[in-house]
Amino acid sequence: MAHNLAGWRLKVFSFSGIELYLHSTFIWFFGFLFTTTWAGMTAAMGNPLYAFIDTIVLFQVIIVAYCSVIPHEYGHALTAQKRGFPVRDITLLPIGGMASIGGNWYENWRDEFWITVNGPLVNVVFALLAAPFAIYGNSFALTVLKVNMILLAFNLLPLHPMDGGRILRSLLNGWMGCPLKATIWTRRIAIGGLFIICPLLWIYVSPFTAFIVLLVAGLMGGAESRMVITEQTAKKSKSGGQLATHTTEWKELLEADSKRLWPDDTDKQARHVEQGERFMDWMGRVYMILASRSTGPEEVKAKAAKIMDYLKNIDENERLTFNTLELGEEEDDDGFNYFLTELFLEKHKLG
Repeated sequence: MAHNLAGWRLKVFSFSGIELYLHSTFIWFFGFLFTTTWAGMTAAMGNPLYAFIDTIVLFQVIIVAYCSVIPHEYGHALTAQKRGFPVRDITLLPIGGMASIGGNWYENWRDEFWITVNGPLVNVVFALLAAPFAIYGNSFALTVLKVNMILLAFNLLPLHPMDGGRILRSLLNGWMGCPLKATIWTRRIAIGGLFIICPLLWIYVSPFTAFIVLLVAGLMGGAESRMVITEQTAKKSKSGGQLATHTTEWKELLEADSKRLWPDDTDKQARHVEQGERFMDWMGRVYMILASRSTGPEEVKAKAAKIMDYLKNIDENERLTFNTLELGEEEDDDGFNYFLTELFLEKHKLG
C-alpha cells in the first residue's frame, strides 16, 4: 500500500480547482470522539436516536469551527491562486486546516501578507454576519460569533507558523528586504512569545489550549522556519554564479575525460557528457544539505568549493563511476538521490 493508515486522505469536494481532503487522523480522532460520546449518552438515555441528536448538538461547536476553518483556508488558497501561485489542495487535520501552496510565496512580502491576511478576514466576515443575530439572542449565531472570534484570536498570535507569525514575517521582510533575516527574527520573536503566551493561556484559558499552541508554534513552526532558512541560505549561497561555474567546470572535466577514455567513440563521449547535465540538479541538492548544516551562506559556499576541488582531483575512472551512479543514471526518485548525496558527503567527509 502506498499510504499507511495514518497517511491516507479522503476527498470531500473541489472548488476553483482546489481539492479539499480530510486527513485520516482527522477522521480517526473525531470519529472515535463522536462514537464514544454517542455510546456514553446512549447508555445514559437508553435511546440511540435521541442520544445521536444530543451528540450532534454537543458537537455543534466543533462542526461550526471546521465549517469556519474551511472558508478560512480557501481565503488563503484563492488569494494565492489569484497572485499566480499553484495551490495543490487543502487538508483538514485535527489541529486545523492546511493549504498546500507551491512556490516561494513568502519571498515577496506583499504576496505573503495578502495570502495570509485573507484567511483571518474570512473569520471577521463570519463574525460580523453573526453578530446582529447573536445580539438578539440567537444561540446558533452566538456560537458562530464566539467560534470565529476564538479562531481569529488564535490565528493572529504572533507565532510562526500561525497567520499572525506569517503577517509579522511579511512586515519584517518588507522592512528588512530579506526573507532569510525576516524568518530568523520571526522565529526568535515566536520563541520569546511562547514563554509569555503559553503560561497565560494555561492560567486564563486551559492547559489543553496552551499545549496546542506550544505544539503548533514550537514544533511545526520550528520545522517550517528551519525549512525556509535552509532554502534561503542555499539560494543566497548559489547567487553570484558559483553553482553555474561548478557546472561548467564539471562539463569541461567530463569532456576531457571522455576524449581520453574513448578517443575514437564520439557516441560514448556524447553520452558521458550528456549524463553530466544532471550535475546542476545534484549540486543543488548539495547546497540544500550544506545549508541545513551551516551557519550561513559563506560557509556553504566554502564547503561547496571544497567539494568541487575534491571532484577535480579524482581520476577520470572515479569520475565516470560517480557520474553514472551518484547522479542517478537509472534512479530518478528525488528522495533516493538525496540519500545518495548525503552518503557521498559523509563518506568523503565533505559536508
